[in-house]
Amino acid sequence: IAPTSVIMSCKLANGLLNVARVLSYEERLAFYDNQPQLALDDLNVDWKIDSGLLQEPFLVSGLVCVGIVSMQLGVIGEGLDHHVWNDQQLVGLDADLGKIDFLTETQLSLRGDFVLSLIPNVVRFKADRFSIVRYAREVALGSSGQKLDWRTYLLFVPYWLGSNGDYDRYLA
Repeated sequence: IAPTSVIMSCKLANGLLNVARVLSYEERLAFYDNQPQLALDDLNVDWKIDSGLLQEPFLVSGLVCVGIVSMQLGVIGEGLDHHVWNDQQLVGLDADLGKIDFLTETQLSLRGDFVLSLIPNVVRFKADRFSIVRYAREVALGSSGQKLDWRTYLLFVPYWLGSNGDYDRYLA
Protein backbone atom coordinates (compact mmCIF):
# COMPACT_ATOMS: atom_id res chain seq x y z
CA ILE A 1 0.00 0.00 0.00
CA ALA A 2 1.57 3.22 -1.12
CA PRO A 3 1.67 6.25 1.19
CA THR A 4 -0.45 8.11 -1.36
CA SER A 5 -3.21 5.53 -0.81
CA VAL A 6 -3.18 6.29 2.89
CA ILE A 7 -3.28 10.03 2.24
CA MET A 8 -6.14 9.65 -0.24
CA SER A 9 -8.04 7.48 2.24
CA CYS A 10 -7.60 10.13 4.94
CA LYS A 11 -8.85 12.85 2.60
CA LEU A 12 -11.81 10.70 1.56
CA ALA A 13 -12.70 9.88 5.18
CA ASN A 14 -12.42 13.55 6.15
CA GLY A 15 -14.65 14.53 3.22
CA LEU A 16 -17.24 11.93 4.18
CA LEU A 17 -17.15 13.16 7.77
CA ASN A 18 -17.92 16.65 6.49
CA VAL A 19 -20.82 15.28 4.40
CA ALA A 20 -22.18 13.54 7.49
CA ARG A 21 -21.82 16.77 9.47
CA VAL A 22 -23.80 18.71 6.85
CA LEU A 23 -26.44 15.97 6.80
CA SER A 24 -26.77 16.18 10.60
CA TYR A 25 -27.46 19.92 10.30
CA GLU A 26 -30.05 19.21 7.61
CA GLU A 27 -31.64 16.55 9.81
CA ARG A 28 -32.01 19.03 12.65
CA LEU A 29 -33.50 21.62 10.30
CA ALA A 30 -35.98 18.98 9.12
CA PHE A 31 -37.12 18.60 12.75
CA TYR A 32 -37.86 22.31 13.00
CA ASP A 33 -39.71 22.17 9.68
CA ASN A 34 -41.76 19.23 11.02
CA GLN A 35 -40.41 16.79 8.40
CA PRO A 36 -39.12 13.82 10.40
CA GLN A 37 -39.17 11.55 7.33
CA LEU A 38 -36.64 13.83 5.60
CA ALA A 39 -34.43 13.58 8.70
CA LEU A 40 -34.79 9.80 8.64
CA ASP A 41 -33.86 9.68 4.94
CA ASP A 42 -30.72 11.68 5.69
CA LEU A 43 -29.91 9.35 8.58
CA ASN A 44 -30.11 6.44 6.15
CA VAL A 45 -27.53 8.20 3.95
CA ASP A 46 -25.32 8.51 7.02
CA TRP A 47 -25.69 4.75 7.67
CA LYS A 48 -24.57 4.06 4.09
CA ILE A 49 -21.54 6.34 4.48
CA ASP A 50 -20.72 4.56 7.72
CA SER A 51 -21.01 1.07 6.24
CA GLY A 52 -18.87 2.08 3.25
CA LEU A 53 -16.10 3.44 5.45
CA LEU A 54 -16.05 0.22 7.47
CA GLN A 55 -14.78 -1.55 4.33
CA GLU A 56 -11.56 0.52 4.38
CA PRO A 57 -8.55 -1.03 6.18
CA PHE A 58 -7.28 2.28 7.57
CA LEU A 59 -7.51 3.40 11.19
CA VAL A 60 -8.81 6.81 10.20
CA SER A 61 -11.81 5.15 8.52
CA GLY A 62 -12.76 3.37 11.72
CA LEU A 63 -12.39 6.54 13.74
CA VAL A 64 -14.51 8.54 11.28
CA CYS A 65 -17.20 5.84 11.51
CA VAL A 66 -17.32 6.33 15.26
CA GLY A 67 -17.64 10.10 14.73
CA ILE A 68 -20.46 9.68 12.23
CA VAL A 69 -22.38 7.37 14.55
CA SER A 70 -21.86 9.87 17.36
CA MET A 71 -23.44 12.61 15.21
CA GLN A 72 -26.30 10.26 14.30
CA LEU A 73 -26.96 9.48 17.94
CA GLY A 74 -27.09 13.21 18.69
CA VAL A 75 -29.71 13.73 15.98
CA ILE A 76 -31.74 10.71 17.10
CA GLY A 77 -31.61 11.90 20.70
CA GLU A 78 -32.68 15.39 19.70
CA GLY A 79 -35.57 13.88 17.74
CA LEU A 80 -36.60 11.96 20.83
CA ASP A 81 -36.44 15.15 22.92
CA HIS A 82 -38.74 16.96 20.49
CA HIS A 83 -41.05 13.92 20.02
CA VAL A 84 -40.77 14.04 16.23
CA TRP A 85 -40.51 10.29 15.55
CA ASN A 86 -43.65 8.21 15.04
CA ASP A 87 -43.89 4.59 16.19
CA GLN A 88 -42.89 3.10 12.84
CA GLN A 89 -39.83 5.36 12.61
CA LEU A 90 -38.83 4.45 16.15
CA VAL A 91 -38.99 0.74 15.28
CA GLY A 92 -36.76 1.36 12.24
CA LEU A 93 -34.30 3.42 14.29
CA ASP A 94 -34.21 0.73 16.96
CA ALA A 95 -33.38 -1.88 14.32
CA ASP A 96 -30.61 0.32 12.86
CA LEU A 97 -29.12 1.05 16.28
CA GLY A 98 -29.24 -2.65 17.17
CA LYS A 99 -26.86 -3.40 14.30
CA ILE A 100 -24.06 -1.24 15.71
CA ASP A 101 -21.16 -3.37 16.96
CA PHE A 102 -17.95 -1.35 16.99
CA LEU A 103 -15.82 -4.22 18.28
CA THR A 104 -16.63 -6.33 15.24
CA GLU A 105 -16.95 -3.54 12.68
CA THR A 106 -13.64 -1.80 13.36
CA GLN A 107 -11.49 -4.95 13.30
CA LEU A 108 -10.56 -4.39 9.66
CA SER A 109 -9.37 -0.83 10.29
CA LEU A 110 -7.34 -1.87 13.34
CA ARG A 111 -5.75 -4.80 11.53
CA GLY A 112 -5.05 -2.63 8.49
CA ASP A 113 -3.30 -0.06 10.66
CA PHE A 114 -1.15 -2.83 12.16
CA VAL A 115 -0.15 -4.06 8.70
CA LEU A 116 0.67 -0.53 7.57
CA SER A 117 2.98 -0.16 10.55
CA LEU A 118 4.89 -3.29 9.45
CA ILE A 119 5.50 -2.26 5.83
CA PRO A 120 8.50 0.05 6.47
CA ASN A 121 10.30 -2.74 8.34
CA VAL A 122 9.65 -5.27 5.56
CA VAL A 123 10.97 -2.82 2.97
CA ARG A 124 14.04 -2.13 5.11
CA PHE A 125 14.72 -5.84 5.58
CA LYS A 126 14.34 -6.40 1.84
CA ALA A 127 16.99 -3.78 1.14
CA ASP A 128 19.46 -5.25 3.62
CA ARG A 129 18.98 -8.95 4.39
CA PHE A 130 21.44 -8.84 7.25
CA SER A 131 19.59 -6.06 9.03
CA ILE A 132 16.93 -8.55 10.14
CA VAL A 133 19.61 -10.41 12.09
CA ARG A 134 20.78 -7.21 13.72
CA TYR A 135 17.18 -6.31 14.51
CA ALA A 136 16.47 -9.75 16.00
CA ARG A 137 19.64 -9.54 18.06
CA GLU A 138 18.56 -6.16 19.43
CA VAL A 139 15.11 -7.48 20.29
CA ALA A 140 16.37 -10.76 21.78
CA LEU A 141 19.18 -9.35 23.83
CA GLY A 142 18.29 -5.73 24.35
CA SER A 143 21.09 -3.89 26.05
CA SER A 144 22.40 -6.92 27.98
CA GLY A 145 25.51 -7.19 25.77
CA GLN A 146 25.30 -10.99 25.52
CA LYS A 147 26.05 -12.79 22.28
CA LEU A 148 23.59 -14.97 20.38
CA ASP A 149 24.36 -18.67 20.39
CA TRP A 150 24.89 -20.58 17.11
CA ARG A 151 21.37 -22.12 17.20
CA THR A 152 19.76 -18.70 17.10
CA TYR A 153 21.93 -17.68 14.14
CA LEU A 154 20.75 -20.78 12.27
CA LEU A 155 17.19 -19.45 12.43
CA PHE A 156 18.26 -16.61 10.14
CA VAL A 157 20.04 -18.68 7.47
CA PRO A 158 17.02 -18.55 5.12
CA TYR A 159 17.20 -14.75 5.19
CA TRP A 160 20.89 -14.80 4.32
CA LEU A 161 20.57 -17.33 1.52
CA GLY A 162 17.30 -16.12 0.02
CA SER A 163 17.36 -13.85 -2.98
CA ASN A 164 15.77 -10.41 -2.98
CA GLY A 165 12.96 -11.85 -5.12
CA ASP A 166 11.89 -14.03 -2.19
CA TYR A 167 10.79 -10.93 -0.30
CA ASP A 168 8.74 -9.64 -3.24
CA ARG A 169 6.29 -12.50 -2.78
CA TYR A 170 5.34 -11.17 0.63
CA LEU A 171 4.99 -7.57 -0.51
CA ALA A 172 2.67 -8.33 -3.44
